Amino acid sequence: MATTDTDETQDGLSRLSLEDAEILSPQQMLNEFEVVHICAPMVRYSKLPFRQLVSEYETHITFTPMILHRVAKRKGISRYVDGIDINCGCPQQWACKEGIGSALLRKPDLVRELVRFIKVSCGQDFPVSIKIRIDDDLRNTSQLIKTAIQANVSMITVHGEYPRLPKQRKAGKEMRLKGVNDGRTVPVVAKGDIFSLDDARKIREMCEVHGVMSARGLQENTALFAGYDRIPLAGIQRFLSLSAQNGFMFPLFHRHLADMLGPWFSSQEEKKFFNMLSSPPFVIDFLEETYNIQPPPLPEIIF
Repeated sequence: MATTDTDETQDGLSRLSLEDAEILSPQQMLNEFEVVHICAPMVRYSKLPFRQLVSEYETHITFTPMILHRVAKRKGISRYVDGIDINCGCPQQWACKEGIGSALLRKPDLVRELVRFIKVSCGQDFPVSIKIRIDDDLRNTSQLIKTAIQANVSMITVHGEYPRLPKQRKAGKEMRLKGVNDGRTVPVVAKGDIFSLDDARKIREMCEVHGVMSARGLQENTALFAGYDRIPLAGIQRFLSLSAQNGFMFPLFHRHLADMLGPWFSSQEEKKFFNMLSSPPFVIDFLEETYNIQPPPLPEIIF
């Protein structure tokens, strides 16, 4: 989303003036703006309150958790989203057994047909993207991208690691990303190991990509794209309000807060104490007593 006017809030943050806003598709943003920050899809984590929060701290595009096609079709998901992404990168064993995720990396013809199917179903202008990992054989990756482009894919997100790459063999990831990006005619996004705004800048410049995507980095610091080393307490206060407004299962609410509060805990004992809290009232009391974070309205919506 791009806007011509902003409103200043009491905390100094700029809020979008929706009446004057122009709605842009993801690929339009990637083509028209120099810097685009993206929140990755995360199982359980990238629920609505979290997506809303990161959007207030310079995250421009957000993804829902992965949704299986049969569920998305039954619920008519396309009416409520700005685009659909085909996950060709999930390395989890269950996904590969289902023939999805990384199992699609060596099935370029199937990926092409999936892109075309969604375009036919939702309209040729409807944004359809793919998220991939680098194959052990770069020729397979090149072929996958080429066939997706033939199907009019809107953008491509590339995770620079191999599907089964051990953590200690990450060296050279940036060069692999750049090699995939060279000469491409659609927007390319780089994903992986982005834990600060400086990380995002370095990867964007080194790989010459249109945008950068973070998962674990945003999970731990939802304000990282705004240049913060840790989320400000005002952001945690905002997360409570968003969770209360939209409803949020307590285990996920609690887990999110544990991640966000990591840099704020004064000791391991305090962290352990927080992790043992077993209900919304206990968590809210802790936040108020420890950080002067005020209870949200309607806290009973968090269950």
